[in-house]
Amino acid sequence: LVTGEVTLRLRRGEDYSVLDTRGPALSYHPDKLSMERVEGAAFGPVDRIGQLTMRNLDIADSRTKLEQYATQAGGQLDRSYLFGELEAGLDSGGAERIAANPGAEEQPLADETALGEAAMEFGVD
Repeated sequence: LVTGEVTLRLRRGEDYSVLDTRGPALSYHPDKLSMERVEGAAFGPVDRIGQLTMRNLDIADSRTKLEQYATQAGGQLDRSYLFGELEAGLDSGGAERIAANPGAEEQPLADETALGEAAMEFGVD
């Protein structure tokens, strides 16, 4: 079951632009995709160099979806079927541990410096 809202800008004919999407369980939440200078961003400039953090967010989103499917199936899908025998005994909510980025709080100055240097290199400071 998918629920939510989509805001469109309609033009002539069949031409349109998607302006906004909102929903309780979207895979790509805007806060996770922010590349702006915001407080408490899901990832910083050091993380952008590699794809490890994005992969962790993808794994966390997949886990959240599987937990949602297991709940909606009304007991028809066993957790061991969705998560395997090793994780079937674990509680729900493991996505938060996967998506956590404890290193982001440890070095805020290094992240700001790296972001400033990257902006200078590309002329967008």
